[in-house]
Amino acid sequence: AHTITRLPQLQAIHAYSLPMAFLAFDRLLSRGWTRDAVWLGVAVLMAALTSGHLAVFLVFGLAAAMLTRPEAWYGRRGRPVIVRLAAAAAVTLSITLAFCWPYIELGRDMRFQRPLEGIASFSASGWTYFTTTAVMHYSLWSESLFRTNSDALFPGFVALGLAGVG
Repeated sequence: AHTITRLPQLQAIHAYSLPMAFLAFDRLLSRGWTRDAVWLGVAVLMAALTSGHLAVFLVFGLAAAMLTRPEAWYGRRGRPVIVRLAAAAAVTLSITLAFCWPYIELGRDMRFQRPLEGIASFSASGWTYFTTTAVMHYSLWSESLFRTNSDALFPGFVALGLAGVG
């Protein structure tokens, strides 16, 4: 919902590594080449260094894609694919940790933690998905909701309709 309601800031997401990762993953499952495993690792690394959340979503997406093609990685034929995939994952995780280690140390040393009250204040509630600042919806129902909840996450009827069709 945050992405849909904040389309003017879409360029800030830096999700260009997602299609590259899925292409490399598909090629790795299809051909089993080491080069494809390297490209997959590079794409996941790009996602991880851009956004931790994006990397987590990408890993879960790749896991789901892997479950849809068991013939490519299960059994004797898939053993080289699994070995290359595991190697790519190990190298990517190592490089990611090397880049992130100073931040982990800083967080531990300086005790950077958010209190639960602060996290709750920025968390979405059910009403935020009905709240919008769009001109048409705001005057119809959202004005009273927006006064009590300043976060507007209603994606609009077109987005909801397209999601329903999808």
